[in-house]
Amino acid sequence: MTRRVLAHLAQPDHATFVIALAIAAVEAVRTRRRSAIAITLLLAVALVYDAWEFLTADGPT
Repeated sequence: MTRRVLAHLAQPDHATFVIALAIAAVEAVRTRRRSAIAITLLLAVALVYDAWEFLTADGPT
């Protein structure tokens, strides 16, 4: 990973987001409840959007 990627992931909101996504995914697999699955999908979409924003940014983020 490049320094730019590591710096981006080191931001506190990103670390919290990844932890929340992991917890939601485990809950969705464990319980198979629709609400947990929906939350996991929404967080996954947000992660893809953040990755797209990061990859299309011109300068360091």
